Amino acid sequence: MSSNPAPDTPDADKLKHRFEALVRAHSVHARGVVRGLLGKTLRRRVDSDDVLQESLLEASKLFLASREAAAMGDAEFIPWLRQIIENKIHNLSRTHVKGKLRSVRKEERLESNHETNRLPAPQKSPSAEAAVAEEAARLRDAIARLSPQEKNVVTLVHLERLRLAEAAERLGKTAGATSVLLHQALQKLKTLLRQRGD
Repeated sequence: MSSNPAPDTPDADKLKHRFEALVRAHSVHARGVVRGLLGKTLRRRVDSDDVLQESLLEASKLFLASREAAAMGDAEFIPWLRQIIENKIHNLSRTHVKGKLRSVRKEERLESNHETNRLPAPQKSPSAEAAVAEEAARLRDAIARLSPQEKNVVTLVHLERLRLAEAAERLGKTAGATSVLLHQALQKLKTLLRQRGD
């Protein structure tokens, strides 16, 4: 017999209210994560608010079905939600970017040439593009191996471009503790990449 709360039970209602409260508390942060992870190319093809709503819908279903959801606090909820958003955007990227990469790049070059009245930049060779993609994949893999808090601080400071004080406020830590955590995360990333021969 499943121990998950059935829909419309008092326990399910409590979980729904808990999820809604967590989303309200971190909606601005979640929207920033979506925009940061989408990047310029995907933002031209999909609406970031739609991606956020789809991610929250999926997160809601998982939250209500999770045994650990009732005890989930901010420290656990933020990286948990970020992972769901990352998965959603990864799937979108495969659909909208990898399948149409050539047309997207052509479109970007034409726009850039029109706006700046300059000649298009030379294209990278297929081997150079493959090397860049491989580097990005290795970096993503290394980041995924960080602890939730380490991954959180790296995302806030280096992906969302927040100042250290802003990141500290999001994390509920002092600036000093956030600085130490960031240094620790970056050192761990270097070690992970070095181990993989980068």
